[in-house]
Amino acid sequence: MKKSFLASAATCIAVLAILNSGIAQKSAPAFVYNNKDVPPSSPTSKSAYNATSEAAVNAKAVKDFKKSFAGASNEKWFIVPAGFTTKFEQNGMEIRVDYDKKGRWAGTMKSYDEKRLPSDVRHSVKSVYYDHSIIWVREITVPEYPDIIVYIIHIENEKNFKNLQVIDGDIHIMEAYDK
Repeated sequence: MKKSFLASAATCIAVLAILNSGIAQKSAPAFVYNNKDVPPSSPTSKSAYNATSEAAVNAKAVKDFKKSFAGASNEKWFIVPAGFTTKFEQNGMEIRVDYDKKGRWAGTMKSYDEKRLPSDVRHSVKSVYYDHSIIWVREITVPEYPDIIVYIIHIENEKNFKNLQVIDGDIHIMEAYDK
């Protein structure tokens, strides 16, 4: 009896640990998306990375890109330590798409202003930070969490500015500074 109770307790603890780690991993997609070693958004910014030709990029990445972003034009490809990055503008948004060295999609980041922010996300932010203006938005998706969109939202008022992380309606302050 004692042995079966201990075995049951050990099994319950193991299951809870696995479930807890799975939930914890689901809540942090923004940290999975690597923002290091990426060329700057502005074409006038200095960068260690020079644009490369499409021919120098993994064919699988190029094929996936053309399928996923059929209307894209003037894309610039870069070879980065983790693989390949392309940057372009589409529908008034700056978009960055990353691929690993094998040409597998590694993440997408769309940059835009408040007007393009989904109304439910905008409402969540404005209901808490009603005296702040939304300056810019980064919308991040990664393959490890295909059903989760992470929003990084920069807000400001006359006294301070903040970068917020919004996932499924949950708002977390990533950075906050006084002016």
